[in-house]
Amino acid sequence: MRVARKPRCGQRIFTLGIQKPDFLDTQKLSPRRASNVAMLSQSIRRFTTSAVCRCHYEEGPRKNLPFSVENKWRLLAIMCLYFGSAFAALFFILRHQLLKKYGCFSSSI
Repeated sequence: MRVARKPRCGQRIFTLGIQKPDFLDTQKLSPRRASNVAMLSQSIRRFTTSAVCRCHYEEGPRKNLPFSVENKWRLLAIMCLYFGSAFAALFFILRHQLLKKYGCFSSSI
C-alpha cells in the first residue's frame, strides 16, 4: 500500500484524472524493466523538485517584473525606447519597401 506523502519545497501535486501511460505501468512490465522505469521516474522527480527549490524569488508587488520601476525617469526612458523602436520600425519598413519597389537604392530620400 502506497502512503501519500506531503509535497516537498516548491513541489506541487497535480491530480487531473490523467492515467499513467501503459509503458509506465510497472505491473505490466518485466521486473527489470519496471525497476528501470521506476528509477527514471524517481530521478526526473528529484531533478524537477531540486530545480524548483533552487529558485527563490522575492514575493510581492513589482518584484516579478523584468525591469526596475523604482526610478521613474529611468522607467520613462526605457518605455520610450521600447515603444519608440516599435513605432520607428514601421517607417523603416515602409522606406525599405518603397526603395525596393522603385529600384533606387540610394540614400537620398
